[in-house]
Amino acid sequence: MMIRFFAIALAVSSLFAQTGLEAVSIRPGDGSKPGGPIHGGPGSSDPGLVTMRNIDLFSLVAMAYGLHRYQLSAPDWLNSARFDISARVPQGIDVDQYRRLLQSMLAERYHLAIHHESREMRIYDLTVAKNGPKMKPATHQSASADGLQPPQPHATPPVPGYHGAVFLNIPALSMPRLAEYLSGFLDAPINDATGLQGDYEIRLRTAFGGTSSEPTGDAASLSLFDALPEQLGLRLVSRKDQVDVVVVDRMDKSPTEN
Repeated sequence: MMIRFFAIALAVSSLFAQTGLEAVSIRPGDGSKPGGPIHGGPGSSDPGLVTMRNIDLFSLVAMAYGLHRYQLSAPDWLNSARFDISARVPQGIDVDQYRRLLQSMLAERYHLAIHHESREMRIYDLTVAKNGPKMKPATHQSASADGLQPPQPHATPPVPGYHGAVFLNIPALSMPRLAEYLSGFLDAPINDATGLQGDYEIRLRTAFGGTSSEPTGDAASLSLFDALPEQLGLRLVSRKDQVDVVVVDRMDKSPTEN
């Protein structure tokens, strides 16, 4: 019986060894420059090879665990520590398996250790405003990203400390994806509660960088809370709820050698 147990354990160990990321190369990036493109991996045009240019560790951890930025609590230096990473990906794996491989790579090369916490925070429901939606149905399908991508710091432009007008001109977007997209503006969860199906044209002009979590009443400010009902016929309703948050307990600033 003991021999059979060890045989099974050896087989499982061999399976994991065969399905790990291969030929992983990690090189220092440039913390003074923005992140570059991510190409390859499951769901992309090149599933067998992934390359990440100048990716920061915060985005990498969030991507590996399938988190929004507000779901990850980590030291500030993770946002500026950047690396060029490339690796070969096993054939036939899906996105969830790919995430687990990224998690294993982070634990092995950066000694990442995390734990989960439930934290109360303000969340928002995206609903239809009183007079109904003002969006036009999309005339074509929305484009999908080429493979797994990290969460964006906010919609546009990705410059820390930016304050000013933002124009969204998206030919086709579903309501769940719009809710996820807008969550970057508030750095908080937004849940699609519109009940609207299909894709819509999104034309939105709003102001980025405000701190108010409620409507301002000033039309000239074009806060997100003012712009959504006026321009899209949608509305954000706030409430408090518990959100699962991943906390980084330990992570090395430099990876082990290639």
